[in-house]
Amino acid sequence: MVGFIKKALFWFSVSSVSCATAQNITTFAGGGTSGLGDGGLAIAAQVTNPSGGGFDSTGNYYFLQSFGSPRIRKVTPFGIIQTVAGNGTTGFSGDGGIATSAQMHPQGFTVDARGNVYIADFYNYRVRKVDAATGIISTIAGNGIAAFTGDGGPAILASLSPVNLCIDTLGNIYFIDGNANRVRKVSVTGIVTTIAGNGLVGSSGDGGLATAAELALEPGICIDLHGNLFIACVGKVRKVDLATGIISTYAGNGSTTYIGDGMSATSAQFQAYEIGINQLTDDLYIADFSNDRVYRVDPSGLFHLIAGDGTTGFSGDGGPANLAKLHNPEGVVTDVCGNLYIADDANNRIRKVTFNPPTAATVAITGITAAALGATVTVSAAVSGAGTSYSIKWFNKGVQFATTATPVVTFTKVHNIDSITARIVPAITYCYDSAMSNLHIVTKSSVGIEPLQEASSVSVYPNPAHSHITVTGSNITAITISNPLGQALITTTQTGVDISALPAGIYSIKVMQAGGYQTGQKFIKQ
Repeated sequence: MVGFIKKALFWFSVSSVSCATAQNITTFAGGGTSGLGDGGLAIAAQVTNPSGGGFDSTGNYYFLQSFGSPRIRKVTPFGIIQTVAGNGTTGFSGDGGIATSAQMHPQGFTVDARGNVYIADFYNYRVRKVDAATGIISTIAGNGIAAFTGDGGPAILASLSPVNLCIDTLGNIYFIDGNANRVRKVSVTGIVTTIAGNGLVGSSGDGGLATAAELALEPGICIDLHGNLFIACVGKVRKVDLATGIISTYAGNGSTTYIGDGMSATSAQFQAYEIGINQLTDDLYIADFSNDRVYRVDPSGLFHLIAGDGTTGFSGDGGPANLAKLHNPEGVVTDVCGNLYIADDANNRIRKVTFNPPTAATVAITGITAAALGATVTVSAAVSGAGTSYSIKWFNKGVQFATTATPVVTFTKVHNIDSITARIVPAITYCYDSAMSNLHIVTKSSVGIEPLQEASSVSVYPNPAHSHITVTGSNITAITISNPLGQALITTTQTGVDISALPAGIYSIKVMQAGGYQTGQKFIKQ
């Protein structure tokens, strides 16, 4: 067996910000004191030696606890932590039942867009699946015997030792077979085959068929949308073109002593452990367990230091990620906005690296300022800094009523006073809305116009926010911010609110105004 099993019998290895935008690091989950914490905020929960990482299509983040308390857990977009599989004890049980009651002893996992979880249950010599719709766990590959058999036949009858795995968009599963020192595939029809490795430990074979190559495997494996499979090896990341079966070195010169920021990736030195691919940009991320760093290989082949100063420890939250201290980083995965999530194993935390957006787009509203009730009203927006492709979200009294691809909206006037605001979402940086526009009042064009405060118009910006929000509106008397469970977290009379202590997630905000008016809003904390 190659010595890449996390914290197992032995370790196989011999031993300035360079991206265009700055990046800051924070704790996303773990480090809390509330025990397991299921059902509560992830930032308040205890997380035990996390590894891996993945997202489903609805924005749930998944990670693995493999030692001491084996579970697959997830953090919802609202920041709530839950257990998806495993009862916290090692063993093998539970097939056909609810996954949270099952015993397992995994090393890795992956999740598909629908939220189905696939588990490399290494010490049980099986690949298991948790069905997202039912929560039922089952074995889909492996007969429970630690050997190398079964190629060309049903995966459920094969002998294998899965360490980690990934899944393509068609549903084919690729996994590292630890005891066989190979990479194998389970097709959507359930047949197992070998994709890479001849069973010998080494680094030979570049330029030839991957099945004839020697491999010195680590646990990392991922696949991009172009049919390239990436495999973490000792001092290298190797790539298999699945269309041709040819293997090559994608990054690393084989040495595990760190050198490389700004260099050609194939000349860089590092110890790859787990890896992840940004499917939007084709950036490859590498977690260096031994050197306490995380790197990025951009599509042009350049190597960049992203997080960790190389000193073992825990520090840096709220500051530049490359100056922070990590302790055995493992899983690396990006969300749809390109933010990076690091399973900081020995610090018992999930860390998040946020890349600052470009200069925000701006929007200002003009148009009709008076109309009769029931009239069709058209207002326009003046947009800057958004490029040529964007959408506009339109709000009336803080409630979104339309999204348009052009800076013009038409609506029917239903209030004596309509308070119109807008927010622009550039296509290139769709994860980052602009600040809210100016407040544009469309009044009733007759006698008896209401006072402005009776419209109860309230805006919250920026949204998404990082450390502070500003609430605008007339005659505000109180502001309450609550989590998705309805628990009040902040109550204030100030319109400028410090939210730096809140974990990332979606929050509701209740604004009380003079005269008993009450307005509800939501905002995102990044």
